[in-house]
Amino acid sequence: VGAIGMFNPDIDLPPTQRIDAGVAAGDIVSIHYDPMIGKLIAFGESREEAIEELIDLIDKTPVSGLVTNRDFLRNTLMHPDFIAGKVHTGFIAEHEKNLLTPYKIDKKDYSNAAFSILAARHSRVTSNDPWDLADNFRVNLQTTETLLFDSEEGLVTVELFGNVNAASATVEGEEFGAENIALEAGQLSYLRDGLKHTLFAEVSEEIVSLVSGEATMFISRHARDGGADDDADGPGTIVAPMPGKILEIKVEEGEAVTKGQPLLVMEAMKMEQTISAPKDGTVTGLSIAAGDQVSDHAVLLSVIEPQE
Repeated sequence: VGAIGMFNPDIDLPPTQRIDAGVAAGDIVSIHYDPMIGKLIAFGESREEAIEELIDLIDKTPVSGLVTNRDFLRNTLMHPDFIAGKVHTGFIAEHEKNLLTPYKIDKKDYSNAAFSILAARHSRVTSNDPWDLADNFRVNLQTTETLLFDSEEGLVTVELFGNVNAASATVEGEEFGAENIALEAGQLSYLRDGLKHTLFAEVSEEIVSLVSGEATMFISRHARDGGADDDADGPGTIVAPMPGKILEIKVEEGEAVTKGQPLLVMEAMKMEQTISAPKDGTVTGLSIAAGDQVSDHAVLLSVIEPQE
């Protein structure tokens, strides 16, 4: 639930594919209604052809702003047993690891997030005046920028060199190059070693959303304001992943917790979710109680590292 980012049910499709939807980009999906945003429908002369058509339709229908079952559906369609028609009531439980394991964001994905930010910044410039170009130009200096992203393991640093004509992103010692970088109509494109790469991308101040055929990725940008609260909105701040109801608070203000320790349980869309500590520290800013309704991305509490 939440605000829909990328999602266009009116794209041009072949006769073998159809999208039925009552919402589009910019609409809000609330906790009070059925969470279905649309149906993807495909036709084929055989089961295999229909599956191929449906996978193709999923691949060109990105959704951002919401956590959806897109990746689960694609994983299911790609599974050999599903293709062979070996489906039963225990299919999901039997193949849970293959179907439901979250995609692991890797270095290449962080480089694509950096290229998306670079291209999005450039696309906002409509003037031909060189002083308006957002290309980080410096006299007698190589164009360079440090971008920070949050991950479950901590802070990810990307060193970005160059501009949209030619750039490189170094992520934890591994360098990724790109040329002719562009972000148009929600699609990131660039050349690498003469080959064109494309994926769907959306950039905001807080998150870079990337959607490829392989996975949907929400990459959090680390908030920096130069003050004592530099970690605000970072890994230590716990926010509601979606609108919902707080069922149980498992910690108290000022309590010392360890990484992975359950902090609270909330309910959203008839599902319970346990939220755990992202790191060792002390609970602070706890102002919610069991029974409270919270909105999407509402700050629930913080876990701060103990002062030396």
